[in-house]
Amino acid sequence: MLKSRPKVSIELVRTAILIFLSSTLLANCCPPCEPPKPKDREYDIVEVYDIATDTWSELPNSPMITPRSVSAAGVINGRLYVVGGSDQKYKTSAYDSLEVFDPETGLWSLGPPMPGKRDGPGAVVHDGKLYVIGGSIRTSYYSDLFIYDSATNTWTIGAQMPSARYCPAVGVIEGKIYVAGGMIGNPTGPGILDIATFEIYDIATDMWLATYEMPTARGQPAFGVIDGKLYVAGGFVDTYETTDVVEFYTPSGIWRTTSASMNITWAEGCGVVYQGKLYVMGGITQESRESHTILNTLSVFDPILDTWTRLEDMPTARSEAAAGVIDGKIYVVGGYQSRNK
Repeated sequence: MLKSRPKVSIELVRTAILIFLSSTLLANCCPPCEPPKPKDREYDIVEVYDIATDTWSELPNSPMITPRSVSAAGVINGRLYVVGGSDQKYKTSAYDSLEVFDPETGLWSLGPPMPGKRDGPGAVVHDGKLYVIGGSIRTSYYSDLFIYDSATNTWTIGAQMPSARYCPAVGVIEGKIYVAGGMIGNPTGPGILDIATFEIYDIATDMWLATYEMPTARGQPAFGVIDGKLYVAGGFVDTYETTDVVEFYTPSGIWRTTSASMNITWAEGCGVVYQGKLYVMGGITQESRESHTILNTLSVFDPILDTWTRLEDMPTARSEAAAGVIDGKIYVVGGYQSRNK
């Protein structure tokens, strides 16, 4: 007996034909999809620049414990201390954690947390202590001074700064901490304002001595002390524009502008001083509020020659990283990859 063939539904055939025709039309008529744009990402990576050889290397086996950007850093006894910051990818408003990197072992360890969480504080090192100043938690801005003593592994709280601020320039000269510029919330509307407020803290007396103004209101510049002068380079001006202007302050009370401007308008990078020169790396150049370019550049400023020189680019473009120099090598940690300002 012959077996009967299974019956095929007319509707099933019609559906198969429609699927085939639709897929053919899509393949022939639709343009190829664009590759996905980079997502916001906070880094945990460590990259090292050897000043003597002008070369970079990566430490893939030495990631930070917590990815972060807008943190503060300082070097004490050959170790890099990184504190505060945030991770916008996970909507973390601010950290209070202190991470310590030992370049000899390539390992990170945790120190005691700060007395308060802070995003974008300023920091300087003096006499084995890390002074952490200001910062923010989302839209709240602070004037606190937290002091970490590496000898006792403890935090204390110093006198509050007269003016709250986020991401200022800071430097220590002859026992006094100078805090210049930064950002605050806009009291008359949304967004933030760059400020020119300049204040001085006496470490010995735990007192803030005076309040002045620097010539150019700016936030998130690079900075460093060279030969008793506080240099402030680049930063945001008019909130979302970047500048290439470099100014410096002497304890005699005078601000001056260098003849040489930076190679590019710039903000959100990090700077370190080594052998009388200011090294500036990463950051962004801002074309408008909606458009910016994240940088992997490294440039060095020589105040004697009054010149900027472009050096070997970082392996990774990033902004709002932290850095410190140990034994002739610059360690750059954290930062972010992409974010709308």
